[in-house]
Amino acid sequence: VPTAPALPALLADRARRHPETVALAREGRRWTWAELSTRARALSSRLRAAGVKPGEPVVVCLRPSPEKLATLWGVLEAGAAVVALGPTDLGNLAVYAPEGASSPRIVTWKGVVTAARLEASRVLHVEDALETLDGPTADTDATPGTEQTVAWLLPAGTGQPAWALGHAALTELFAGLDARLRPTEGSAWLAATEATAERPELEALWALSRGLRVVFPSEQVTAQLVRLHGGGPRARALDVSLSYFANDEDSMSGPKYELLMEGAKFADANGFAAVWTPERHFHSFGGIYPQPAVVAAAMAAVTRNVRLRSGSVVLPLHDPLLVAEQWAVVDNLSAGRVDVSVATGWHVRDFTFAPQNYADRRNILLRHLETLRALWRGEQVRRPGGNGAIVEVGLRPKPIQKELPVWLTATANPETFRLAGELGAGVLTGLFAHSLEEMKPKVALYREAWRRNGHPGRGHITCMLHTYLGDDEQEVLRIVRKPLLGYFRSSADITASLLAAQGHQGEIDKFSAQDLDALLEHTFEHHAKVTGLIGTVDSGLQRLRDVRAADVDEVTCLIDFGLETPVVLEGLRRLAKVRALAEAEAIAQHEQVLVEGEQGVGELLELARQSGAVLLNTTARLARALTDLPGAREALAPFGALVLEGASSELASALQRASGVEVLLAGGTVEGALLPRAPGERVPPGLQVWVLDDAGQPVPANVVGELALGGAGVPWALWRSAEEERRRLVPHPLDGAAKLYRTGRTARLRADGRVEPVSLPARLPLPVAPPP
Repeated sequence: VPTAPALPALLADRARRHPETVALAREGRRWTWAELSTRARALSSRLRAAGVKPGEPVVVCLRPSPEKLATLWGVLEAGAAVVALGPTDLGNLAVYAPEGASSPRIVTWKGVVTAARLEASRVLHVEDALETLDGPTADTDATPGTEQTVAWLLPAGTGQPAWALGHAALTELFAGLDARLRPTEGSAWLAATEATAERPELEALWALSRGLRVVFPSEQVTAQLVRLHGGGPRARALDVSLSYFANDEDSMSGPKYELLMEGAKFADANGFAAVWTPERHFHSFGGIYPQPAVVAAAMAAVTRNVRLRSGSVVLPLHDPLLVAEQWAVVDNLSAGRVDVSVATGWHVRDFTFAPQNYADRRNILLRHLETLRALWRGEQVRRPGGNGAIVEVGLRPKPIQKELPVWLTATANPETFRLAGELGAGVLTGLFAHSLEEMKPKVALYREAWRRNGHPGRGHITCMLHTYLGDDEQEVLRIVRKPLLGYFRSSADITASLLAAQGHQGEIDKFSAQDLDALLEHTFEHHAKVTGLIGTVDSGLQRLRDVRAADVDEVTCLIDFGLETPVVLEGLRRLAKVRALAEAEAIAQHEQVLVEGEQGVGELLELARQSGAVLLNTTARLARALTDLPGAREALAPFGALVLEGASSELASALQRASGVEVLLAGGTVEGALLPRAPGERVPPGLQVWVLDDAGQPVPANVVGELALGGAGVPWALWRSAEEERRRLVPHPLDGAAKLYRTGRTARLRADGRVEPVSLPARLPLPVAPPP
């Protein structure tokens, strides 16, 4: 029986037959099939010249774009296997590395920010890789390998092996998409999805291979659509809070905690978000705050509104059970206003409490944080008790908040930002070790990690700035110069960071005291303005605008760096004015964002009208906007079908009713099949549906078992996981040459063929397939 041509051959044939036809379009740029083919072949030649072998994984980390589709074609043309990953996935590259290498080949863009260290010799930048090579190129007319050579790897989630599709499986999947979407050659595929690099773009590549023109909205329209229903950058004003660290106890005059308590009361009465206090031991720099829970309890008694936050608890120093008890007390005293940022700590002297934890403090922090959060949720932990007994203990008093809001304290390491997003924690950072511009891509990395791990909302980035506002900028600089320089000098870490920012690398003990003073004096004004909120009401307002533009959620103002208490409190009145002005600005801007979002929908619909008959691939966020659109039926008339990503069946049904257009839910590894399905369907049509028992045998109708699927859009193999593959891919009951994929979901098959999901207390055990 003849087989359909492999995908690279299909694309190459179309390029030969229709070289001047437009294949891709975005923002006025149009790539003909000839141009697209030339770029794909350029990348293919580079990969082959680099020695890429048939079926070898090549990671593609690119946002949706014409360049990404050219890259996907080029990887397949070279005979390699595509793996689409986002920047937060790049720490797990070893699993895709060929034998003898530590990393696979990677195609990404020059500005990518990732917490992973990429091996430069294994990276191709798309800006260069799609350019035509000078001189002879490798032969790319024939795709090496066979139908069973791996063509695509689809990551299936944390701890799960990637799905593997061979060229034959890819051909079968595309035939399934044909049956479902019924493409018309010469029409368009409008790719209005969110700009995330991990998207495989299989549907867009399918559309290309069927002669559809793939159209991408402009970056401006994409950004406007993301803002619909609360997506994208923060719409509300920055939260403004107060932060304390007290640089030198020995030089303080008057009551040591007067500024803390008076500042907290002022913040509480003037709309500030929180008050942060640190943990530091045995040092005049910050040493009046050895117990942040104790001072938070004191503030709880004199405030009613502000959040009470640790900034930060050095978690490796403590038993997490004791930390949980302390903050549960404060949570009750404050009626549920507690947040906790945690840090690894770095001062050797602090670890007098737990010297054995210093070397492994990062891993200990993560373990302790997991225990702390579990205790807060009401879970029990087993601990050694007296007389050798093992006892179960839980948290008392029970906290008011069901979940403990947590932050990770970060200096400049992108990995900490990524990890915080993965854990569903906020980030507490500052501008001593990186600039605002340098921080922006780390914030983006955090947002991506947050989204990829399914946490609600968008997370929370807090940036600390030392703060004082007056009426005249030069007078302000005169007032803060001596105390702020003293604050810088009193912390070796801050001094080192400030000097490094000016290009002075190395140990600060190599500098004499006189040299350090001279360097800090020389760059004082720069440091004050770049790392702080120092100036007037007008400049302070502009500073908050700049920080908000970096997608930060909160500025916490460090106010106790050596100024006298009356001076600081006077400055707080101006800070409160800045906060109120920024809030009023944000309200006006939010109204503008809503208008722009509506404009984005309008521009997308206009793009559809210009493109002719259209299949739309989009997100749940845009689907909600289209559902609410006045005259939805008329507006959506150009669309042949809508394929929604991340949407519920209820939303898809509502949009279908409002528009009269066929609406489908996109498939994926999480869904157990790659083909799209209608809102009322449990399984995409065309797939073989079986319900199996523990031994992998079919059960009668109406008997509960495990749902298994066969056909287009299920995995052909599981990447480098032989044991899991034996468990999941089992022999077909009727066809010895085929296999079924066990989804791990319990169900029963009704006599009329309908699949009915069933919830059981525990998932059925997966069988081991019998040996062949």
